Amino acid sequence: MSKKPFIYLIIAAIVLINQGCNPVSLVPASQLQPTAVPSVTLPALSFPAPTGDATKAAKDLADQLIAATSIAEAYPVVVQILAWGGIPVYDTNGKLIMPPAEPASDLRLFDFQAYGLAVDTFNHGGTSLAEMDQALEDIDAKVGDLPISDDLMEQFLSDWISIAGTAKPSDWQVFVPSYLEESALDKPVAIDITYTGYDAADLQFSYLDWALFFGAHVRNGAPVPPSLAFTGAVGHLAEPVRDNLCTMYQNALKTMGDWVSGGINENDGDLLGEAWNEVAKDVGGALGTGMKWGAKGLGWAMSLISSIASNNAWQITMTPDPNPAHYRTDEPDDVYAYFKVKVELNPSWPAWFGDCMKSIGMELPDEQTLNDAKIHWVPISGTPTHATVMEEGLSGGYTSNLDGSHEAKIKLKMSAEKDEAWKTAPIKQGHIQMKAELYRDNGFPGPMTWVNAAVGDIPAALVAPLKGWYDKWFPMKTYEVMQVEYHQVVPMTFMRKTTVQGVETTFSGYNCKGLYGNWTMNETMNGTLQGIQITGSGDYTGQVEQESEGDFSGSLDIQIIVNGAPINSNLSVQSGGSLKIVGTKDVPVLQIQAQTGAGTGSGSGPGESVTIPTTLSGPGGSPVGISLHEEPDYPQCKK
Repeated sequence: MSKKPFIYLIIAAIVLINQGCNPVSLVPASQLQPTAVPSVTLPALSFPAPTGDATKAAKDLADQLIAATSIAEAYPVVVQILAWGGIPVYDTNGKLIMPPAEPASDLRLFDFQAYGLAVDTFNHGGTSLAEMDQALEDIDAKVGDLPISDDLMEQFLSDWISIAGTAKPSDWQVFVPSYLEESALDKPVAIDITYTGYDAADLQFSYLDWALFFGAHVRNGAPVPPSLAFTGAVGHLAEPVRDNLCTMYQNALKTMGDWVSGGINENDGDLLGEAWNEVAKDVGGALGTGMKWGAKGLGWAMSLISSIASNNAWQITMTPDPNPAHYRTDEPDDVYAYFKVKVELNPSWPAWFGDCMKSIGMELPDEQTLNDAKIHWVPISGTPTHATVMEEGLSGGYTSNLDGSHEAKIKLKMSAEKDEAWKTAPIKQGHIQMKAELYRDNGFPGPMTWVNAAVGDIPAALVAPLKGWYDKWFPMKTYEVMQVEYHQVVPMTFMRKTTVQGVETTFSGYNCKGLYGNWTMNETMNGTLQGIQITGSGDYTGQVEQESEGDFSGSLDIQIIVNGAPINSNLSVQSGGSLKIVGTKDVPVLQIQAQTGAGTGSGSGPGESVTIPTTLSGPGGSPVGISLHEEPDYPQCKK
C-alpha cells in the first residue's frame, strides 16, 4: 500500500471530524371594489448608479432598512436596494430614480410600487420560505428537473451565498445573496441562512426580499434600453421615456403576462447558475450548465411581486403585549398575553395610476373598504408549546372582527413552568410567531384581475387558477414575533452524515446541559476507498462556554481490510481542535474545526505493496457548522 492513499485516509478522517390553520371562507382584501382615493405625495429622490463594494452595500442597506422608524424613512432605502439588485424604479415623471446595476432585471417597478414594498417591509409582511415553497409546489414549479422543496431552497440559498463569497466584492452578482443573508439576520426570528437545517416556516422574507430573489433570475445580460441608460454624469438620470406612464405600466404588466404564459431560461454561467448546479449535484439533479424555471413557477412569482407592490396600500401593525412574555411561575392565576392588530389605509398611488385603472374599468380602495373587515389569525410557531390560543373574542376559525377603531386582538394563555424548574434551571428563550391576514366580504379586483384587464391576452385557462393561487397564498398580511422566557434544561444533540470517496462517516454528539458545557461526540466510518474496506469508530470530548471558543480532543480507531484480510488492528487517529456556538439563538450551530491530527499504527498485509508507516500526521480541516437540535428525552441524559 503506497503512502499517498494512506495519508489521504488520515487527513480525510480528520477533516470529516470537522465537518395549520386554513383561511376561512372569506374574500381577501385584494378583492374589494371601492372608489378612488387621493394619494400621498412621494418625495423626489435622485441617486447615482451603484458603485463600489456590493458586499458592504448589502450590509449597510440592510442595517439602514432595519433601523428605519417610518415608511417614509424606509422608502428611499428600498429604492437603493432594488437598484443594487438590478431592478429599475421610475418616478412619476418617467425618469429613473437610480440607475440599476447592470445587467438590469426584466422586472420594472414604479416609485409607488417601491413605496408599496416599503410598506410591506415595515409591516413585517411578505411570506415565509415554507409558504413560498408550498405555493410554488402547488403549481408544480421546477428549476430544471428539480422540484421545489424546503430542503432544496435552503441548500440553494446556502450555496449561493458560499459561491458569492468567492467572487470579488465589487461584482454586481454578489449583492443579492449578500443582502438576503443580512436581511435574514435582521428579521424578528433571526436565521443564519449560510447554514441549512432551520425551520423554513421561521425564515420570513418580505416581498422586497422575494423581488430581489426572483428578479435575479431574469437579469438577461441584454443591453439596457435607452430609457434605462445612465448618462455617465453623477446625478444625471435618463431622459423621460416617450410613452405615457399608463402605457408604461400596462407594458410592464404585459411582460408579467408573458412570464405567466411560459418558462424563463436564464443565468447560464453566472453565480446564480453555479449555485443551482451545485444544488443539483447535492440532490442528484441534472441541470447541466444552465437552468430553466418551468411550470410557470418564475412567471407566476414575478407577477405576484409586481402586483402586490401595486396593491400594497394597507398599513397593518401587529404588536405583541407583553414582549417578552413569561411562563406562569407561582402566580395564583393564569398569565395571559396578546397579539394586537391595527389596520389603516396608506395609499401610495399617484393620480395617473387611478386614472389608468379607471381607463380599464377599475378603481382603487378607500377608507370605506375597512367596514366589516376581518382578521384571520394563523399561529406559525410556538403554540401550544409556549401558550394556548383562547377562544375569547374569536368567531369560528381563529377570526376576529375589526372594531370601530379598525383594531383586533387575540388572547394567549401562557404555559406554566414545570416542577418549579424556574427556581434552579437556566433561563431559555423561545418565541411565538403569529400571522394576521386581512379579509373582507366584498370584492376589490385582485392583482391578477388587473393584469388580465390591462393586458388582455393571458391565456384564459390560466386566469382562474392564477387568481385562486394568489387568493390562497397571498392575502394582505403581517407577521410578528413575541419573545418568550422560561426556565428549562434541554439536552442538545446533532448528527451529520457525509460520504467521501465511498466512505460514509457519521458524526454525532450531545450535551445534557444545553448549548454550553461538556459535549460528548462519536464518529463512525464505513465504506470502500480504492478497493480497500475501511471501518472505524472513535470518541471525542469537548467543552465550550457562552461567547467563547472551547476545544475538543479524541481518537478514531480504524480497521482496514484488503481482499477480506485485515491488515491492521491498531491504527489510531488522534485529533484536537476548537468548538464554538454560532448561528442564531433560534437556529444554533456547533462550529467545529480540527487543528491537530496524527495517526499511529503498525502492520503489514498480503504483499509488499501493502505497508503502513508507524506514524503519520496531517493538518486540520476547514471549520464546519452542524445544526443543533433540542432533544428533551435524549436517553443518555436520563441516566
